[in-house]
Amino acid sequence: MHERKIAADQYNRYYEFLTKLDLFAGLKLKDIKNLLPLLQEVSIQGDEILIQEGEEDYSMYILIYGRLQVVVGNPYTPIAEITPGDVVGEISLLAQEKRTATVFAMRDSLCLKLSEENYKIFEQNNIVSAFKMAKTSIKRLSKKKEVTHPGQNISIITVAPAGDSDHHEFVHVLHNRLSENYKIVTVTPEVCDEYFNKNMALSEITDESSYKFMKWIQKLEDEYRYIIFSTDRQMTPWTNRCLREADHIIFIADSRSHPALNSIELSYDQENVRAPKTTDMIFVHSEDTTKIRGSKEWLEGRTVKGYFHAKMGSKKDLDKIARIITEQSIGVVLNGGGARGYAHIGVLKAFEKCNIPIDYIGGTSMGALIASVYSLGGMEALIQYSEDFSKNYRGDYTFPFISLMKGRNHGHTFTHKCCLKARHKNFHKKKYG
Repeated sequence: MHERKIAADQYNRYYEFLTKLDLFAGLKLKDIKNLLPLLQEVSIQGDEILIQEGEEDYSMYILIYGRLQVVVGNPYTPIAEITPGDVVGEISLLAQEKRTATVFAMRDSLCLKLSEENYKIFEQNNIVSAFKMAKTSIKRLSKKKEVTHPGQNISIITVAPAGDSDHHEFVHVLHNRLSENYKIVTVTPEVCDEYFNKNMALSEITDESSYKFMKWIQKLEDEYRYIIFSTDRQMTPWTNRCLREADHIIFIADSRSHPALNSIELSYDQENVRAPKTTDMIFVHSEDTTKIRGSKEWLEGRTVKGYFHAKMGSKKDLDKIARIITEQSIGVVLNGGGARGYAHIGVLKAFEKCNIPIDYIGGTSMGALIASVYSLGGMEALIQYSEDFSKNYRGDYTFPFISLMKGRNHGHTFTHKCCLKARHKNFHKKKYG
């Protein structure tokens, strides 16, 4: 953690920033100007502790750039994420109480710090404004604040290769897909060096270089909705920067490549990170792929939140990936019960007719059967399954306390046969969608 005085050319920027925060809503503009000289910039490296639970540090922090995670207990339990504009630590400052949680930097972050000593100076000279700040803090506590959880509101996406895969084509395709709906910029070593007019990308990471780099990315975040970082093919200072800056890391696995862990994956061990980032793996396949094999070998030894399959030439697949990355994915959960289970078929047909994509599907009891057949073979397999199922009741009825049928004559065996039949008819290709 590195502290420094606010540079003169940053005063106006921070002044505008503070006037928009709820904590200072009741303050006069001149009081905010009086507060600025008492603040310090604090830069924190990813995975570094800003606040430690139980310590007697009464400083308040305002997040300007980056992402922080709030955790409690041991082992740590994440309870919230702090995003730019959020204030953390004001209750300890005002009430002089020990910290009730630990706060980590999820990526390189920049805060404005108001120490206990400087707050007392402000309080002595601006007693009315200090009282208003305290009153606002109490009101903030009484209101139920919408909490940001891991994976929400991401803005920086880092794309890296898994094994000996080449991720650059996917970066290009992802940029083009996201740019249809959002303002996007892709950052490569060449883009970085062009901005700084020197070999910044491959330079060793220091406090000063990290600060300059952070300031640049902050400007990009102000201008673009999403920033895509493209790493090198191996672990380098540039790759390290990309991983440190990420909100969301995507490892690209080419199904035709060897699955052995590369230098990036060996260096970046999620299990040894205090505040793990959202990490997914995307398996990319050629256009002529009909069967998915080898996923298990790729997933061994890797810690990922989710994994997905996509054909590089399929707009449908890439649209799904884009929805997942931008938190716009659509999931459907089907209810149990025989009659209701069959009614879901009409609902799914209506979804298809209205061109509403389904990215995730699941269910309970009969709904689970419908969902499994639909995911394997689509609507055609589902209709065939329903016809076969209706012909195999065999009078297996029971008094309908909890079920219409006893399930002795067909049950799981019949369902398994239907799923295999869907596979054999090559309906499994629908799974890509």
